[in-house]
Amino acid sequence: MDPIRSVRHPPRGFTLIELLVVIAIIALLVAILMPALAKARESGYKTKCLANLRSVMTSTLMYFEDHAQNRVIAWYTWPAYSGGYSFQTYTPWVWGGFMSPQRPLPGEDWMDCDAYPARFRPLSRFMDPFADQNDSVLGAFICPGDKSNKAGLIGQGNLGDAEDAYASWQTNGTSFSLNARFMQGYAGGGWYDISDADEYAKRLVPHLIGGKTSRFVMWNEMGMYSATLNAKPPGIPSGAEQRRGWHRKWSTWSMGFADGHAAHQFYDTRLTVSAGATIWQP
Repeated sequence: MDPIRSVRHPPRGFTLIELLVVIAIIALLVAILMPALAKARESGYKTKCLANLRSVMTSTLMYFEDHAQNRVIAWYTWPAYSGGYSFQTYTPWVWGGFMSPQRPLPGEDWMDCDAYPARFRPLSRFMDPFADQNDSVLGAFICPGDKSNKAGLIGQGNLGDAEDAYASWQTNGTSFSLNARFMQGYAGGGWYDISDADEYAKRLVPHLIGGKTSRFVMWNEMGMYSATLNAKPPGIPSGAEQRRGWHRKWSTWSMGFADGHAAHQFYDTRLTVSAGATIWQP
């Protein structure tokens, strides 16, 4: 009798239909998970942004404490250094931040933030004790959701909602701007020169007392600063347009308030007062 011999069958592979089913399931899972992953990423960006903004606000209050006799200095200080550059634009955010890593291209105007390194900016030593010795990038002035370098100077048109090749911190030296929009009210809503900040701040500072400080926007993300370009008091038609903040929500922005707290909340950038916050008088 012949011994029993086992018969080996060649390994069976996947059929085309089975492969297509697996691919379809994977694609479905990716489609379901991607929005959740994007939402989690943006949530992380927002958390980091607010943490950085709180650091900026803490340093701002320390600065005020150190200059208790003249709080208006904070609204604009020309650092005692120009680097030999003749810049055409003076900005409210040069008080903090760091020298712009992305230098202006030939033919472009130089701004003060292109000329002043961190060690020459008034707020820097309150942010980083070593800022006086180096020209380092101060991480607290960077929002990870920063997507646009448009600064929104008075006299410009609407800047839109598109992403730029460079972020604000790369071209302006900061993702956040000190709020200088309060001067629009005192200047009649039109053009003003940043050198007038001290004069207008003297009118504003008496209002920054008590609970009112929790409503007044002291710092905001650069996108909000540019979006409030043509903001008007409630009831007055505005030429401004609502836009998405850097964290991808409609008219929702990161703001630091005069009492030191930071929040990510809705603000109608067409108005000077919106949703418990104001960019003009508290």
